[in-house]
Amino acid sequence: MSLRRTITVAFIVAMLAGPSLQTFAQEATPAVEPEALAVPASPQPSYDTIRLYDGVAIQPYHLLVDWIPAFVSTPDGGAWLFFGAQARDEQGFGARRIFAARFDPETRVWQPAVAMPGSDTQFAPTAAVDASGVVHVVYSDAPAGGGPASTLVYTHSDGAGGWSEPVPIAPDANAGFQMMSSLATDKDGGVHVLWRDQRLATDELRAAHPANGDLFSSDLVNGAWSQPEQVFARPDDTVVAGWPHVAANGDRLVAVWSIYLRTGTDTVGNATAVQWATRPIDGSGVWSDAQTIISDGEGEGDIGGRLIDLAHDADGNLALVSGDFDKGVNALDLYRLDVGAATWSGPQDIASGDFGYMPSAAFTKDGTLVVVFNAGRNRNVEIGAVEVAAGSTTGSEPVSLSPAEEGLQARSVITIAADDEIWVAYMHQPEINSPATELRVLRGADLDGR
Repeated sequence: MSLRRTITVAFIVAMLAGPSLQTFAQEATPAVEPEALAVPASPQPSYDTIRLYDGVAIQPYHLLVDWIPAFVSTPDGGAWLFFGAQARDEQGFGARRIFAARFDPETRVWQPAVAMPGSDTQFAPTAAVDASGVVHVVYSDAPAGGGPASTLVYTHSDGAGGWSEPVPIAPDANAGFQMMSSLATDKDGGVHVLWRDQRLATDELRAAHPANGDLFSSDLVNGAWSQPEQVFARPDDTVVAGWPHVAANGDRLVAVWSIYLRTGTDTVGNATAVQWATRPIDGSGVWSDAQTIISDGEGEGDIGGRLIDLAHDADGNLALVSGDFDKGVNALDLYRLDVGAATWSGPQDIASGDFGYMPSAAFTKDGTLVVVFNAGRNRNVEIGAVEVAAGSTTGSEPVSLSPAEEGLQARSVITIAADDEIWVAYMHQPEINSPATELRVLRGADLDGR
């Protein structure tokens, strides 16, 4: 979906309703048939479909596609996949929950996904794993009975296959919608979260639109979350920030987010810039002033929002992948931030063509950056992938990871397994008017036949 399309207050209704996956494919009709991507030199070694258990039986499900799943690997060779869905039976659709599926490293199979603890309306999971293998998860949890609010909650794996009781991270009577969270761990095991809520907005703006908020961060210290710190101060009520990312970069945290213009009390316009700020990991200083990484230039194409992803390598160096999206030619641009660097390098054009939007990125152990993304338009969307070798300024030939699969494949997310395999999860929509009905996973995706 183009970020230039005006988003109205109906956004939150659509978010909870879960639109068709095709919404997130390019909507323009190409003048010529898009050229197919290359296919990897060797077959994919594994292909899995995630099943869902509703507490009684394995059920079909309807994916909630507004929020990309969270996908993390664990040091024992396992992995966790967190996603929004509704179980579906003869009575209809169930509650909108976050479900978690675990890849068991002993049996080498995916266990059925089960609902995370909390209320019957949850969305927007984010997850991170520390060096000891503990899985930390944050998501938005709406109160029973509905209402114009959601609370950011935190839970972690309990070592026995379950989860700790979810706790609010930064409750506030005026927080409104707490959403768009991003979670990171650092080299010392610290856990940090960045999100948006509305505690500093006026009553009018808070009620008008969930985007009318500010960015905050908090750190998990001795088992408790610290008081929230404001990361970005809006210069006025015409500017809002959204879709933040946070990562550790040496001894500092780096926050990246997108800037939007509010075109009315209840509407938000297009993304106009991508900005960043830093803060010492140990909390000894405050967040720096915002600086711009990407601006919209002459206003051609879309930037920011769900068109960017942030990844870190083993040393903490960062890569920001941006899909420059327009209805002619799209591009994947790469920006790098080394540990301690004062500015980002780039942009480097690592791929361009009829693809390159909604990227997800991760580093392998040798410093290769792997990016997966939506490729194609309309009903021709599949999962594309490209590699950038360590020290390189160019990408490999883009390939398709879902060649010849029926229906629509989109909204991919990547993780790197403990053995350095590339794992990719993505959503599948079988027919043009059907909902996205399942998650699929490629384990050991091979982009070049190595």
